[in-house]
Amino acid sequence: SVAWGGANGHAVWVVRYPHQKDYVFAFKDGETGQKIHEYRIDPGGNTDDELFRTRVYDPRNRPWYKAAVAAGRPTWSKIFAWLIKDGSESILGIGFAQPFRNAAGEVIGVIDTELSLHDVSKFLETVRVGTTGRAFVIDRKGGLIATSTGTPVTDKENEQLAASEAINNYIAAAGKYLENEFESLKTITVPYQFRLVIDEEPQLLMTSPFEHETGLSWLIATVVPEGDFMAEIEAARRQNIKIGIAAVAITVVLGLVLAIIAARAMLA
Repeated sequence: SVAWGGANGHAVWVVRYPHQKDYVFAFKDGETGQKIHEYRIDPGGNTDDELFRTRVYDPRNRPWYKAAVAAGRPTWSKIFAWLIKDGSESILGIGFAQPFRNAAGEVIGVIDTELSLHDVSKFLETVRVGTTGRAFVIDRKGGLIATSTGTPVTDKENEQLAASEAINNYIAAAGKYLENEFESLKTITVPYQFRLVIDEEPQLLMTSPFEHETGLSWLIATVVPEGDFMAEIEAARRQNIKIGIAAVAITVVLGLVLAIIAARAMLA
């Protein structure tokens, strides 16, 4: 979504909710009172005449608005719940917001763009991790942000799950290992690699910190079967052997040709 929230409580946004293809346009102004009105957008970009949904809404109370005003600059919000089903909070998301001020330095509003954690996971699912590896992203408290396996990052109450509580055995085992290995995940400032056994199979766990001046502080972790890792090394070794043999063969052939040419010149 892309949204504008005014300091006067007015708002406007265009959003595509998770699991939906169509977009929704919404606005709140002096005529709509305390409620925001949402309208579906057709493929041609036109809004339906029929009101899709309405609910009480104030952008100034949303986490992205507060984060931008508090930071005084472009920043990422904390993970928060989206309001998408009759006012109920059902999907977790994260917003990147920027405050705008007038000539007097007063905040006149905040512009915000958001991603649901569902969309972050969908992107991660497109990333190949070895042959059968798994990747996941967690915050500095160990909470799941995204996974490459389609594993839910929230529980039945829509609360963010810790990686150690994931339904995927590999992610859960890796999360527990990191919790036991480090007193606090905030202390991870350089990449680490560990060897652990999950379901009686040796695994390599690699974790790297991701920090950004806009406020993101995440950990990116991958769990790769040791067999996959060694297979790639073995494949590279075989490739290097083939290249070496080819290079030696070419050198020998060129040497013989040059030797024959030199011998003929001397015998002539």
